[in-house]
Amino acid sequence: MNTSHELSNTEKSKSTANRVLKTSAEIAVLATLATGLGACSSETEVEAKEPLSPETQVAQIVDNYIKDPENNPLPEGVEIVEVTIKDGDGSQSAGERIIAEQRKSGNFSSADANNARSTSAATSTNLSSSIEGDGKGAMHPGDTAYVAVGRINGDELIDVANLRLERKAED
Repeated sequence: MNTSHELSNTEKSKSTANRVLKTSAEIAVLATLATGLGACSSETEVEAKEPLSPETQVAQIVDNYIKDPENNPLPEGVEIVEVTIKDGDGSQSAGERIIAEQRKSGNFSSADANNARSTSAATSTNLSSSIEGDGKGAMHPGDTAYVAVGRINGDELIDVANLRLERKAED
């Protein structure tokens, strides 16, 4: 009887060992497939780029407009507003002044104002870069900032984008 019982245990051990080997082989195959799929998904993720943020979209549209306004016009309905620089103004002051006026008049929702602050900040370097070669330093009171106001990137929110700065005419 002991022999029969021992064979039974041996057979059980072999059966368990076979199941472990089979399971190990299955795990190895699945791991290989997962690694292969992971490599494939990495390649497709590189190809499928993240969508650009609204600020980046507006900055690109404005950069293209600045480089070649005839071939890259601003969207229909976008207005270019002139803002006179005051003493103490910084690169975002013109945009902030427009936002404050539009909020006061009820033309901007709080979502528009928040969006406009972001797009104004993203394009604020356009003001300084438009005057950097003239040797007169930063913007001065009386200079004029040209700012685009409207739905520049085509979404539902109003954008404010700094275009350029012109120096006050010498008297």
